[in-house]
Amino acid sequence: MIGPERSGTTVHIDPLGTSAWNTLLSGKKLWVLFPPGTPRSIVKGKGLIRKNEDDEAIHYFMTILPRIKEQAMHEKDKDEYKHFRCYEFIQDEGETVFIPNNWWHAVLNLTDTVGVTQNFCSQNNFDVSWCKARNSRKKMSWKWLCKLETNYPHLAARAKKMNERDGYVMKYDPIQVEQRRKEEKRFRKDRKKKRRKDKEKALSKERRQEREKQGTKRSIESKNHGRVMKREKSLSNRKRTCVDKG
Repeated sequence: MIGPERSGTTVHIDPLGTSAWNTLLSGKKLWVLFPPGTPRSIVKGKGLIRKNEDDEAIHYFMTILPRIKEQAMHEKDKDEYKHFRCYEFIQDEGETVFIPNNWWHAVLNLTDTVGVTQNFCSQNNFDVSWCKARNSRKKMSWKWLCKLETNYPHLAARAKKMNERDGYVMKYDPIQVEQRRKEEKRFRKDRKKKRRKDKEKALSKERRQEREKQGTKRSIESKNHGRVMKREKSLSNRKRTCVDKG
């Protein structure tokens, strides 16, 4: 890794719960580290970055970090700054820096530098790294698990135990994919069956309502027919009475 003077990386936590080491072959680097649990808002200088300012490494070390430390000193009695700590140091040529997982850190190249760095997961932070990897790097985590089964079977067993504990199904695991396929097929079948039952129920209700409607219609027609017949009978009786009188 080659970096010119004044370049670097702004404050961050390494991905997937990994730790890292950095060996400097030539040059000088300035580092700052914040312990795990330090709020993101503090290390990022929330509320301390002014309009038109950026958070590039050079600006972070020269401007934002001094403001953070000053703020922490003035508000050290407040809960959020009560346990505030940051560690600054210079890395010289030939030295190796170890960054534990979940530590916020930033680095600035004080000169042109050449270095070698690598993120890694050890047995100590394996559980955290595995849970993060399986969620955000699904294909990589499946390949990782396959390698673990060959080289570190006890870690592979730990990973599978965590998956089982959390009910986690790995996307690229053929056995679990087949199991998921069967479950999805059974779910679709049950859903189709339920829809059919709901449709039949709705149709039955519709038919019942139609029968009730027809029954009501026939009842009304029957009543109307009865009234007509009664009226015709009354008229017939009146005519007959008139004839008899005549």
